[in-house]
Amino acid sequence: MKYDIKFSCGHEETIELFGKGSERERKIAYYEEYGVCSECYRKHLEDVAKHNADFCNDQGLVITIGSSAQVREAYKIAANFFTEFDRAVKETEGVASEHPEEAERAHKDIDHGFAVKALATTKTKADFWIDNQYVAGIFKVLSKELKANNGIIPSVPCKPDVITGSWNGRIYGKAGKYRIYIDGKETFITDEQAEECRKYGENR
Repeated sequence: MKYDIKFSCGHEETIELFGKGSERERKIAYYEEYGVCSECYRKHLEDVAKHNADFCNDQGLVITIGSSAQVREAYKIAANFFTEFDRAVKETEGVASEHPEEAERAHKDIDHGFAVKALATTKTKADFWIDNQYVAGIFKVLSKELKANNGIIPSVPCKPDVITGSWNGRIYGKAGKYRIYIDGKETFITDEQAEECRKYGENR
């Protein structure tokens, strides 16, 4: 059955509910006290996505390669990684302060952690974050890469000016007729811009 419900956000919306009468009444009561309408929920998701992106950008990470949905998900994962990193640093600093005998080891762990964080800011492909996903897994992969590189952190290639948003990492067409998709929208580019994008994608 369809019901006109006034959600906790103050907006009204018609929704369809199924099940027993008592179950439908329970859902209606919940929506009225705690629920939000679909538009407010969409706005909430947009605000969360913007917060995650802004937070990661402040940490030095700018994710540019991937679909809009992939980049949004990658920022969510990365934001959680940086948040957990900050928590772990504070916790380790507490150990060093409370247990002087552990201070040297704790500070080495913190130094290693910051090196891993610096490497994380070079991971501008959404796939990296989505493929690894969990904090422990991300830290392990980055630590392994850091060791393989003898502690050297690669520089982040300069992003071509034509990439103004999320790029799926692909170049379409042929000489004189190249095009890419930025935030899902087709963008025609010059041969020179295509070469810049190709090099940028290869070095990510």
